[in-house]
Amino acid sequence: MNQDKYPLVSIVTPALNRGDHIENCLRSIQGQTYPNIEHIVVDGLSTDNTLSILGRYAGKSNLRWISEKDSGMYDAIGKGMRLAKGKILAYLNTDDLYFPWSVQVAVDSIVAGEKIVFGDGCVVESKPERLSTELSFFREFNYAYYKDVATIMQPAVFFDRVVLE
Repeated sequence: MNQDKYPLVSIVTPALNRGDHIENCLRSIQGQTYPNIEHIVVDGLSTDNTLSILGRYAGKSNLRWISEKDSGMYDAIGKGMRLAKGKILAYLNTDDLYFPWSVQVAVDSIVAGEKIVFGDGCVVESKPERLSTELSFFREFNYAYYKDVATIMQPAVFFDRVVLE
């Protein structure tokens, strides 16, 4: 695979007892139109069905996973980033999903010279009493606006490895 045209994208997912969500996350990443992705799940010693789900997917896809004690979500993300081999990085929590084209759109922008990109998102809340959907469309980046008023949607953030380094 041509690494200039299709640089490796590493997506890190922290997990702990997330068997109720992780399969949808795994499918979301496997369903990407972009062809060169590694998915690293860092599990904090789950005691539910998370590990059995990961075991089912490990041989079928671009998935690598470890399960060991950690100090929480951000420690797990750090471990995953240290394991990541990709030129482009992101992290996606177990209850988050990508649209099928999400990675391709991010890669196109980073290959064109951007170092950090973020996009729009859709928040879907499913509760027994109701299902709600909220679309979040973000304006073009303006430092003052994001510093003082708004936040970006973390699942829609991708960055070049140089940002991490």
